[in-house]
Amino acid sequence: MMIQRFDRGEATKHKVWTALTRLTRQYRDEDIRERGGRRSWRRLRSIIDNKIVLWTQVFRR
Repeated sequence: MMIQRFDRGEATKHKVWTALTRLTRQYRDEDIRERGGRRSWRRLRSIIDNKIVLWTQVFRR
């Protein structure tokens, strides 16, 4: 994820986004296969409520 954010040219050249989406597909396939389809990730609302620092903005002078 860091290379995708901070070195976009290299990430694009090496298709990092494609690799990340492939990895998430594999995780989902594993959920279906081994967890009876239950999700292995939390709902966004839960993350927003519990990780407030990710959603706040800091204003500097």
